[in-house]
Order: sequence, then C-alpha cells, then structure tokens
Amino acid sequence: MIGKKINHAQFSSARLARILVCLVVSGLLVGCGVDGNDGDIVNTLPVPTDLTLNLQCPDVGINTEACILDDPENPYARADVSDSTKFELAEDTPSAKASFYLWGTALARSAQGENQYYTARALHQMYTEGGSEVARTQAIRAYRSVLDNFFDSFTYFKVELAEGEVFISLVLSELTGESLYDPLELNLTPLYNNKLQALDAMGSWGYNYDVDSGVVTRNF
Repeated sequence: MIGKKINHAQFSSARLARILVCLVVSGLLVGCGVDGNDGDIVNTLPVPTDLTLNLQCPDVGINTEACILDDPENPYARADVSDSTKFELAEDTPSAKASFYLWGTALARSAQGENQYYTARALHQMYTEGGSEVARTQAIRAYRSVLDNFFDSFTYFKVELAEGEVFISLVLSELTGESLYDPLELNLTPLYNNKLQALDAMGSWGYNYDVDSGVVTRNF
C-alpha cells in the first residue's frame, strides 16, 4: 500500500519532517504513457498553474469520492497515476493545483491515508499561495478525513545520508495534527485564526493533539 517517497525530505527534529517538493516542470503533462486502469493514452491537457479551485463535486478529494476523474480540468484523469508512479509524478508537478489533481486522482483510484494526506497538503499549499477560501475549507475537510478514515496510516521518507539511504516512517495522524496546529513549521499558512481554534476543531471532531509530543489521540 505504501510506495517509495520523495527524496528531498528535511528533518529539524526526530519527529518533524519538512517536505520539500521540487517544482520543475511547466506546460504540458508528458511522458505518462498508457493508463494502467483503462488502457487509454494520456491526453495532453495543460497542467494548471493558477490558484483558482473549482470543485467538481462537494466531496472532491475526500476519501472514496471519485468525481475528480470526471473533472475536465484534471490533466491526470487518464494518466498512469498509481502507487508505483505517483511520487515520481509529484516531483514534476509545476503548481499546488497540479499537485491537488495528481494526489486527488491517486486517492480516487486508491483510497488510502497517504493519498488523502497529500491531497490535503496540496489544498493547503493552494491556500498558502493564493488565499483561496475554497481551498482552505476543502483542505480542512481533507485533513479531517485522514483522521476519520486513515487514523493508523503512515508514510515513509527517504533520507540520503553519508552511510546510504535511510527510510523513516511517519504517522499521518501526527503530520495532520501538525499541519492543522502549527503549519508555519511546514511553511504553510495557518488554516485557522489561531492555534486554539485548531485545537478546538480537532477536539470537536473527537481528537486530541498533544502540542508537546505531536501525538494525536482519539477521544472516543
């Protein structure tokens, strides 16, 4: 279920990962080949770089909702987005909006915590860059979905050390808690007016975020 991860992870402590995404490609989505799901050739829709988000349906990017695959703005809808290709494709996304479509497509095809978290993060990045209220609201809903539907899921980061490659596992509930409580640490704009509101929101969903340990626990 869990694929190999982005190489550009940075760590400032034993438990906090800093996610750096290289945005190096603009223009058209190319090199995706044949879609392993339906065998169709990928069309060459322009990869979006704007910060306007039009929701294909109210629950796009949330858990098992697959309407993103019908979005005419989604250049990845017919691409070979899978566990084996998604991180390679992610390294080439030229914008937060493109990342949203990529990870939303991955989530629609495989509802797992990893895909849900990165979908939420892409929405959060869109809000950070453009201030879209639609992206902010949907990011909060997508983060909550990580906690509600994929609480025990985790992801790996590959870190390059002098001794070689090391894979570090990170709990997605903890990354989600941090993203909601203190996103400035991740170079993201807060989704709430202050940290207390973030804690209250998580509490209303049934979760407690320990600000010292970074651990999220259920209140039910």
